[in-house]
Amino acid sequence: MTHFRLALFIGFFGVILGICAFLFNYHFISLSFPGYTFFVAPAIFMLSFFTEETAFTPKMILFISGQFLGYFILAYVFSVIFSLVNKSNQK
Repeated sequence: MTHFRLALFIGFFGVILGICAFLFNYHFISLSFPGYTFFVAPAIFMLSFFTEETAFTPKMILFISGQFLGYFILAYVFSVIFSLVNKSNQK
């Protein structure tokens, strides 16, 4: 599996994880999802550049795109580093 494909898969997994965490936190107000800020850290980082007055729909688009980009970039970088370390260890 190429680095790009693996990163795409993990990016989509991050989006699904972020949506599930958001829906849990949104609907169960009395409970808090453990590790919510950890799992959706890329989305929170993306939203930190915008004000709270942003409408819900653009905010969710930013949330999902930030979640995808964060997981995609981390997966791609770790995949490339892991393959480089494996190549150097095989010599």
